[in-house]
Amino acid sequence: MSAQANDAAPRSGRRWLWWIPAGCLVLLLLVAAGAAGLVWLIGAALGEAEAYQEPLRRAQASAEVRALLGEPVEAGWLPQGRIEVSNQDGGEARLSIPLHGPRGEAVLEVRADLSEGAEDWVYERMEVVPAGGGDSIDLRGNAR
Repeated sequence: MSAQANDAAPRSGRRWLWWIPAGCLVLLLLVAAGAAGLVWLIGAALGEAEAYQEPLRRAQASAEVRALLGEPVEAGWLPQGRIEVSNQDGGEARLSIPLHGPRGEAVLEVRADLSEGAEDWVYERMEVVPAGGGDSIDLRGNAR
């Protein structure tokens, strides 16, 4: 009987050791999920801004962009840049929005300013730049 008692002790100790890597894995997955959620939240908030929506609408409505990328023209997964708005000073937007369609990819480059007290953004730059090079397409003339 004493031999059986000695065999049981090391086995229960080995089972306990599996909890350490499992706990680390769960912790790592939680951190990764939190980071992915944060990136998604930031992208969703950026995508709701007028300085993002208006250039995207113009790109999707442009015959030149549709000819370049095919239909439908869609925004890529992760826009880059920033939008800053202040009640006293107006605001500014600097964005790079990835676009894709059945025929290719491009980037929509946006630079816009919002004057103090104004409701509409003034676009200094709103151009679709093809991924493979070539002439960019200026969307500022495509008014609403």
